Amino acid sequence: EYRSKNNLISNNTIINNGFVLFVPGYPNNGAGNGLVIDGSGEYNACDGNTISNNTIEGSNFYGIRILSSSGNLMFGNILRGNNNTTSAFDPTWVQAYDDGSNLWNATDHGNLWGDWASPDANGDGIVDEAYLIDGGTNQDHLPLAVSMSILSPADGLVTGDANMGISGIAVSYFGVAQVTWYNAATDVSGTCIGAEDWNATIALAEGENLITVTMTDLSGNQANTTITLVLDATPPTLEITSPAEGAITGSPVTVTWTGSDDGSGISHYNISVDGGAWMAVASPYVTGALAQGEHVIIVQAFDLVGNVAIATVNITVDA
Repeated sequence: EYRSKNNLISNNTIINNGFVLFVPGYPNNGAGNGLVIDGSGEYNACDGNTISNNTIEGSNFYGIRILSSSGNLMFGNILRGNNNTTSAFDPTWVQAYDDGSNLWNATDHGNLWGDWASPDANGDGIVDEAYLIDGGTNQDHLPLAVSMSILSPADGLVTGDANMGISGIAVSYFGVAQVTWYNAATDVSGTCIGAEDWNATIALAEGENLITVTMTDLSGNQANTTITLVLDATPPTLEITSPAEGAITGSPVTVTWTGSDDGSGISHYNISVDGGAWMAVASPYVTGALAQGEHVIIVQAFDLVGNVAIATVNITVDA
């Protein structure tokens, strides 16, 4: 039989440069490709076939090559590392060839391309742009995404919490097997709770923490994303510069101080005189009239994540 039409090729694995020559074909068209549909030559039409849910990986040339055939449908296939491709797309090296009129996606999804698995901005499991096929104008209009997103907290967050909760969403048509995390600052890793909707609590080190979250799906595909969290667990520095400890002074009293914070920065200062109510003030601060005798002045410095430093000065008012 020289014609092969309306067949289903599904759930096969083709790895490492082997080729399946889908009748009839010629060795020069098939060698080094993963799967070849060759309808060239008289009586050799190969039309109307469905190629679905196959894994084609590591072919020297194209993962799927279609010659002089039409009406074939490809969807749900995984193509990785064929024709010198890596995880980064390069238009010089594309994983499929099609010089006919064929469909590279079903109505709701196409194929997973190892060099075209993101971005998926809306998290619908479909890459935002089509995958271009060599040989003509054919495209996979609905390439499958393998994507990771961190929903909380925001990237670059500065926190005073040494144990930070993070959460997000993992997307894969093939189903999510697990989600893991790694903190480069502590060299510690772990497994997140959940799969598609995941969360974890991660111990942070003082300063910047670069955290990588990786999803592995049920077909072995991976996607990762990173977030930087900054732990500021150190209080600000604070010094009352005037009056000096034990000073004898008139009334009212001008109080000055200096403060700094290398982590999140200074938020505000409070002052209290003789145990009175705290007031948010800036330096310098002039007290009200103080009675004859001893007095205690306390200044607080808060950073942006709530760490607090306290400085105290004892004075005597000679009125």
